[in-house]
Amino acid sequence: MRAKKIALVVGMLLGVAGCQSTPSDQSGTSQATNKDVQASSEVRSFDSIQTTYTEWETKLEAHSQYALYAPENYKELLGAWSDAQEIYADIAKDQTLITDSYSIFSSQTYAQAFDEKIETVKSNYEAILVLKDKADQVLADSIAQMDYLKLLGADTMFKSNYKRLYSEYKELFNYVLVDELEDAQEAQVEFLNNARVLEVKVAHKKYIVPLKEKLELLEDEDFHEVVPLTFAKATSQIELAESKVKATPREKSIIQDAIAAAEFELNHVRSVAHEVKLLASIKDDKFEQAVLNAENQLLNISKAVNEQDYRDVGLRLQSEKIVASIKKLKSSDLTSELTQEIEALTAKLAKLETENQQQAQQLVDTNKQTELLTEQISKSDAHIKSLEDLVSSLKVQASGAAAEPVAQPAVEAVTAPAADEAASKVETVAEVENS
Repeated sequence: MRAKKIALVVGMLLGVAGCQSTPSDQSGTSQATNKDVQASSEVRSFDSIQTTYTEWETKLEAHSQYALYAPENYKELLGAWSDAQEIYADIAKDQTLITDSYSIFSSQTYAQAFDEKIETVKSNYEAILVLKDKADQVLADSIAQMDYLKLLGADTMFKSNYKRLYSEYKELFNYVLVDELEDAQEAQVEFLNNARVLEVKVAHKKYIVPLKEKLELLEDEDFHEVVPLTFAKATSQIELAESKVKATPREKSIIQDAIAAAEFELNHVRSVAHEVKLLASIKDDKFEQAVLNAENQLLNISKAVNEQDYRDVGLRLQSEKIVASIKKLKSSDLTSELTQEIEALTAKLAKLETENQQQAQQLVDTNKQTELLTEQISKSDAHIKSLEDLVSSLKVQASGAAAEPVAQPAVEAVTAPAADEAASKVETVAEVENS
């Protein structure tokens, strides 16, 4: 039933695309005169055709991504684009073909045939983009999951599994194509579960399989019998790494730590087995040299730490004393580092306090300068006011003197006191300014 619905929807989409690319008046087109063709070709120059071709060539650079969204539209788009490319190639070789008839079975010119193919490309392209926008929203999780599997190399590690999963993936887009969005969501849940199974499988092969192969190689060399305890620990560490990969296949930091721990235990198996084999090779119960070798190794360590020799006690006590010496040395180094850091911080704090005091003093000096300037401005304002009053007074006196009758004795009598008074005021102002 859904297959019929898909076919119906595809037919409708192609029908719409066909309508968009079909001229509205077929009879008018078929009866076009040579004059009409000539007028059309004059408008459609080679430069405009080249511009259109370049535009669509750019748009279709990554056209393969559209195949999933609407296969039939995509197929028709490719066919029309292939025809447009052929027509353009002919025109590019001989630009005079623009006005020539494209086919003996049609009255279309090369330019008109090119435009018709481009219109078909455009209509299908736009129809695909509408479906793409919808599918990208509905199937965002599935698209991201599939991209991640491709990044991991699932398509090459497990080809058959990937192929089956990809079929499920394509089916999701068919649901969107026929607008069955609820069914698409339900199918997507199942798809994501299956995809995660494949993702874990890929991670297992990438991270765990190499570890197990190394463990099997050690077992083939009978290390599980030579050092059973160490071998068991390595096996356990690999199982732990496997569980972490299964639980968090995308947490690379967690996985890398688990893998590193497993690698360490595998190397530990080999190193312990080597020492055990050395001990086993001792003949006639001559173990003294082995003990002396062990003591010499511990002596080298103790000498490097604190120039001490602990060989007067057993190997176990020697080891414990060396560990205690290292801890003490480490604690001493740490104390020294902390002391140096405290001294550095104290010096820095003292420097900051000094700078703060300097800035505070600068602020006080600035405030004093501001007060002094303010006082000087006030005095200047008072001086200016006094001078203005003096000038006004002199003007008044001068006006009064000019209005009196001209009589020499009287003028002298009046002028002398006025001059004395003016001189007295000027001296007063001068004294104020000097103060």
